[in-house]
Amino acid sequence: MILTADGGLAISLPRRVLWPLEKPTWTAGAVLLAADALTAHSGASQLFLKTALSE
Repeated sequence: MILTADGGLAISLPRRVLWPLEKPTWTAGAVLLAADALTAHSGASQLFLKTALSE
């Protein structure tokens, strides 16, 4: 995947056509989850930090 300067997803070669035209927000979501895992700000951080299954 190639990210364009304006947040687009990819360029289709050899025509260099931008495809698809959408600009998803999942990258921002990944940053928020990573920051939460590093700071343990919310309970969601346990999704990444907990090493054992609940009994």
